[in-house]
Amino acid sequence: MAIALLEKGRKTEEKRLNEEWKASGEWEELRNTEMAAFSAQHYAEKHDNASKQRVPQTYRGKRFKLAKYKLGKA
Repeated sequence: MAIALLEKGRKTEEKRLNEEWKASGEWEELRNTEMAAFSAQHYAEKHDNASKQRVPQTYRGKRFKLAKYKLGKA
């Protein structure tokens, strides 16, 4: 029960802090900078024949290669 109350308090505090952060000018400046970089990259990919920026996909599950063992052998 105490953990549930702490978790609820943490969630409300996190929400409040996020709202304060998004209301700040610093967040707006960061967002505009990132959007300008994205737009420039997108324009270069489309018009300047630049290579597309690849984003690593981790949902496929194979982040680490593991040695494969055959049955019956140690």
